[in-house]
Amino acid sequence: MLRIGILGHSSRSMQQTEPKTFNKIIVIAGAILFAVIVGIITALLFGLVLGFISFTSYPLFAVLSLFFFPAITGGALGSSYLFLRDRFTSKDHLKNAYKRIIILVVLGYLSLSIAEFFLRNQVRIRYAEYEKALSQNNFSVAYQFMTEEYMSENDLNSFIDDSSLFVDSGQELLPLWAIDVNIFSLKASVDPYQSSFFDYGYITFDWEKVDGNWYFSGEYIWYE
Repeated sequence: MLRIGILGHSSRSMQQTEPKTFNKIIVIAGAILFAVIVGIITALLFGLVLGFISFTSYPLFAVLSLFFFPAITGGALGSSYLFLRDRFTSKDHLKNAYKRIIILVVLGYLSLSIAEFFLRNQVRIRYAEYEKALSQNNFSVAYQFMTEEYMSENDLNSFIDDSSLFVDSGQELLPLWAIDVNIFSLKASVDPYQSSFFDYGYITFDWEKVDGNWYFSGEYIWYE
């Protein structure tokens, strides 16, 4: 039997053949894992930078915080593309695989954003309840919002003395939805007062999550 073929054409056809479904799933799963690892590393590094800046310049910290999730998403998408690029010889197959990655990463980002919103809202509600008790001079109720560590070191009278600085301070409290909350694992910083980038006197209160609820640690940072 006589067979006639062209080697170059045959090899190109083989290269253009799309990987089997099972292999494709493994490659995409590997790209997602790679993207997650890069995303975690980016989050840790970005978090360290934010943590350092938070002690020096709160306005800069607030601005950079807006880029936290976009930086993680960008790092994940970029790393997944590099991972896929070396494993697909066909641009069409690479494009299709990358579309799937983008869809999954965007869905993951939206899920994290929604979860972050509800988590921040939990802190806002707790702070609003605490602030309401203070504004009504109901210190015994406000005292219950403090961490056990604070309460073990400070009695109610000490708490009243500590809180006098913020009771009737004259600072305008933001609406509940606008209270700035930044969460780092089981800790949160709360900036509840009306301010601008040209004002002085930024105050952030440190809250901690214990047994599913948020409590004020008694610690705050006053930026001047």
